[in-house]
Amino acid sequence: MNHLDRMTDSTGLIQHAIYSVPRRESGYTTDDNARALRLAVRLWECDPTERMLGRVICYLSFLENARHPVKGFHNFMSFQRSWIDAGGCGDCQGQAALALAEVVGSRLPEGIRLVARELLENSSAAMKNLRSLRAQAYLIQAWAILHRANVSGVERVEMIAKSAADRLADVYHRSQGPDWYWFESTMTYANAVLPHALFDASECWPNED
Repeated sequence: MNHLDRMTDSTGLIQHAIYSVPRRESGYTTDDNARALRLAVRLWECDPTERMLGRVICYLSFLENARHPVKGFHNFMSFQRSWIDAGGCGDCQGQAALALAEVVGSRLPEGIRLVARELLENSSAAMKNLRSLRAQAYLIQAWAILHRANVSGVERVEMIAKSAADRLADVYHRSQGPDWYWFESTMTYANAVLPHALFDASECWPNED
């Protein structure tokens, strides 16, 4: 946690470091702050201290500031606190949704959960149009968190996640070959999230292929 705190300022988590020293020139990204938010939420659940709550609020506040009116969330912010992208990439949207679901499904104070829920619901239109396989996998995982926590009133998120699960299964079947059991023609990055999402999907919709 010492290094995480060293990399975090009042804006959020700085993107890169030189060894253990924050590289301020690298600025901030939404996907990194989303990952930090997930970590802080899980640690708060284990040890609900004020210091950990402060970390949760810092990273959630970054996501709140990253809102894009059409494209879900921005991703890249300069150290001068200016957004330098037109709209975040697909993976950024998925990571944001996953972190927000983690907050909504937690035992955090109600006000914090309501902010996360509002952000998740307001970004659902952008989530519906994501084409990145990994982004869709993150959406499935996000719904699985809400499903396990018995969160009600988020049917739109479930619909988007179900569509993503159908696409992921379809892509797997179309890419599969005699000696090739995978979702794409090559192994690239963040590979584990794809089968992980289908394990989550089979839990949420046990009667589906």
